[in-house]
Amino acid sequence: MKKLLAFAAVLVLCFTAAFAMAEEIPLEEVTLDNGLSFPAPTQWTEYPLGEEELAEGYVLVLVDEDSGRFMMVAQLEEEEGATNQDLADALLDDSDYASAVVQQSEHMEMVIYALADESMVGYCFTDGEGLTYNFAFLNADGKKISGDSALLMMAQTCAMGTRFEEPEQSEAQQQLIQTEIGFTLEICTVDDLVFVLPADWTEIPLTEEDRADGSLAMLTDEATGHVLLVMASEIEAGFTNAQLADTLAQDGEYAARTMINALGQELVQFLSADQSIGGYALMSEDGWMYRFYFSGEDLLTEDATLTQLVSECMDRIYFAK
Repeated sequence: MKKLLAFAAVLVLCFTAAFAMAEEIPLEEVTLDNGLSFPAPTQWTEYPLGEEELAEGYVLVLVDEDSGRFMMVAQLEEEEGATNQDLADALLDDSDYASAVVQQSEHMEMVIYALADESMVGYCFTDGEGLTYNFAFLNADGKKISGDSALLMMAQTCAMGTRFEEPEQSEAQQQLIQTEIGFTLEICTVDDLVFVLPADWTEIPLTEEDRADGSLAMLTDEATGHVLLVMASEIEAGFTNAQLADTLAQDGEYAARTMINALGQELVQFLSADQSIGGYALMSEDGWMYRFYFSGEDLLTEDATLTQLVSECMDRIYFAK
């Protein structure tokens, strides 16, 4: 027990100690989709997670088959607003734990903990929004970890290096535009097409049938009932915006005209005959047609807010060449 408590104390002291004579376990950076980055052993085997393990929150389990050492990472749901001190208090109320201390590393605050039976040490932390991440280190068959200097040193290194990173995005993807009349627009790209979408609208999940029909995204403003559908279809190379306008207007369901927006991009503006749907479309040089349909609970011509949003978005679309 003294060895285990000594290890916990070392980690509490800003993770500065080193295990001088320990075997070194090679590590590399791993980054999850949510931007959580941490060191992990390079030569260990990833344990396949079944439905039961996934349901319990495990996102990564690594094992050294030669030594029986394990590293486990789990993502758990907690009450929104829970703090790291709340996590520490909950662990200390459990007699299975010998210690649980809130500590600040170079990158983030976390809780360092150790089991009373010396079988496991680890660290955990909350994002404050209802998710807690837990990193655990142990040996197979309940072997005491307190005498395993290599695994203890690895746990220390992982704790020191754990951090959240912003997912890599292009400059355009990171940029938000705040318009003069209060719209917040997010710049997006598909191939060479640069366009904006309302940043605070809710994304509606697309079905496989939707995607097969060419739908790229569907968004809604739940407060107003406004909806935006973005579609892309391959037509033929050389098909022009003028031809597109003529095609839309042929059956009388749409009024359509070509125009040049504020960025010098030619596009087609359209409005349905019943005035319930409006928007814009444009052709790429290689024959792709992109369409942006806006609708609401009222006629588009009587909805000043939606009409202005269409205008703001239409003026900011272009092909980057």
